[in-house]
Amino acid sequence: MDHRLNVQRHPKPSRARRFWPACRSVGVLAASSTALVINVIAAGAFENNGPFPVEQPASGQPGQARPSSHDTIPPTAADALRRLGASYRSSPIGERVYLTLNDAPAPDTDHGVLVRVFAGVAPSRQDRIVRIDLPDLSVCVLPGRVVATRPSDPTGFLEWPIEGTPTLTALESVLPPLALPQLALALGDEALGRPTPFGTVDSWEIKPPERPDQGTLVRLIGTGPATITEIVFDALTDRIAEFTIKPAPARSGATVHGRCEAVAPGPTKSWLLSVEGRRRAQSFEDLRPPPSELKVGDVLPEVSFQDREQARWSLASSLANASNGDLGLILLFRPATSGDGAISADVATGIGSMQQAWRRAVLKHAERQSGPTTAQRAPEVKLVFARGVAVFDLEAFTRERLERLHGTWAASVSTTATDLKSDVRPPPELSSLLWTPTGVGSLDRLAPDARALLVVLGADRTIRALVRLDGRASDEAALNAELEAVAH
Repeated sequence: MDHRLNVQRHPKPSRARRFWPACRSVGVLAASSTALVINVIAAGAFENNGPFPVEQPASGQPGQARPSSHDTIPPTAADALRRLGASYRSSPIGERVYLTLNDAPAPDTDHGVLVRVFAGVAPSRQDRIVRIDLPDLSVCVLPGRVVATRPSDPTGFLEWPIEGTPTLTALESVLPPLALPQLALALGDEALGRPTPFGTVDSWEIKPPERPDQGTLVRLIGTGPATITEIVFDALTDRIAEFTIKPAPARSGATVHGRCEAVAPGPTKSWLLSVEGRRRAQSFEDLRPPPSELKVGDVLPEVSFQDREQARWSLASSLANASNGDLGLILLFRPATSGDGAISADVATGIGSMQQAWRRAVLKHAERQSGPTTAQRAPEVKLVFARGVAVFDLEAFTRERLERLHGTWAASVSTTATDLKSDVRPPPELSSLLWTPTGVGSLDRLAPDARALLVVLGADRTIRALVRLDGRASDEAALNAELEAVAH
């Protein structure tokens, strides 16, 4: 039996071009033959009338993905789409989406994109609401308007209008393309002819799971002229587990994959972005994160961190015996909010660069010791320590998260050391991760908008270099060159 479902092609919604001159990108994700943008834009300021009150639906409090009323695999693609649509439109939903591009984490999305959407109570849908949270940008879409704020800028907000309730057309008139099929399922039609803005679907086909242990997973394959979209959902909950967007045969481009985790959405009132006490910004540029408090050339005040045994590590103590010209390295990074302990590719690259710098210093010392002694020899530059520090958000810290992170950090140190095929042992104690429950005294003062930062310090705690690691996973050679230049 042919379980394919033909879909009538929907024309691509037109954009309200009047907003685009003020667009500013937050992160970029390239896919297909054009750029897949994972960002949010802002336009000129509009009059603010205060947040709309949004009431919780009478059906009760939403929670995480609940068991479906069905206990069987849907027999056809049409049945599967019907069940998916009903699941995403019946009550408020929340999902965190972890995006990858060609198997590498998408820029600026290591900790996932949080999407929450409530389709609203029929027929008016006047309580419809959408909330999207990126690493440093939050957007709330309400009937009549869109509000955006940045957590790192507590003083400003942006607002611009839309017509009527949040529909896919309205969202795409002011927001760039978002690889979030949850929006189409909650706000679009049942046929799902355009699951994301990156390609239409002519027909859907249902296929069996790829592995025997995936008995409750349903695979929907959507074929279109430019892309192939695969959505995998769990028949027990009728919620998406993962999705893939890849080029159609004979088409060039990249493959985008999203792994989805259901989260408790909370009351829809909590999705509102408060603008009380904030100034209305004129453009997205006005929502820049606050400037760094400390810069290269400044002296870093004394800081201390803890290891996994709660022992205190002090910067001053570690530099107590350092000579003029000696250096220390600290890699500060914010752990992923998923709590799985994963070390991002950017941080792993930073670990490798620290080990390369350590290796160069050790080999130069050995060469110096074995060479002829001369009175005119330049002072030796040594690396006295190289440490990693996990900068937690206080409310997100748990002992379990620290233990998982400590294990993956040590494994990453070991892996990079092996990859280097180094004839030099790794820096002492590098595999023992330090941590702090707040970035107030460290990362927030140096680069409040950064996820990972490599700090080079002189013997007198002078900041010699601040090397941002965000988005530099494939830039290890340049990072190594930067660190080598600082050491000379």
